[in-house]
Amino acid sequence: MENQFLNPKEEKPRWASGAQPRLIPLTAGLISEYLYTGRAAYRDHYCHLWPGGDPDPYLRRNFTEAISQAELENPRYICWLIYYQGRPTGICKLDLKKDCSYHPAESSLFLEKIYFRKAFTGQGIGGFVMEEILQWAARRGREFIWLESMQKGPALAFYRRYGFEILSDTQVPYPEVLEAEKKMWVLGKHL
Repeated sequence: MENQFLNPKEEKPRWASGAQPRLIPLTAGLISEYLYTGRAAYRDHYCHLWPGGDPDPYLRRNFTEAISQAELENPRYICWLIYYQGRPTGICKLDLKKDCSYHPAESSLFLEKIYFRKAFTGQGIGGFVMEEILQWAARRGREFIWLESMQKGPALAFYRRYGFEILSDTQVPYPEVLEAEKKMWVLGKHL
């Protein structure tokens, strides 16, 4: 089935009027929706990493009200809820101060999370969000953006399309993750 948003000769989607995705900054009033969307998106794509398909160890370490409230109050983090057609479709979290061995931390940006609900993948929303992140970083004088991506799965091809290069390998830092699923890449891109 042809993607309804992409012309085969174009790489960017043609959004219907008013249908363009939106990145909404996280506020205290959106924490519940952010948590629900982030948990659901993680479950949609990453249960295979965990024994018995149970990602609760990750969710408890990353998606609680207390953690989200602390991130909201800490200026080092930028969190967005991603909407498309009026519905929450994903989340994004940036870390403005994470140490980076490839570039000075003060002029780099770590893309910590970019998760989408499975029902909204393949529609160009991820590309739209990536373009927004790159522009946001450049407007704030960031010269380098980096992230970690699973070695298996479609994410690597997505990041490579946006000019990210493999810098080194790493692994998921959680001991519960299945050994065969731990391998990750560190990717980076100069802006």
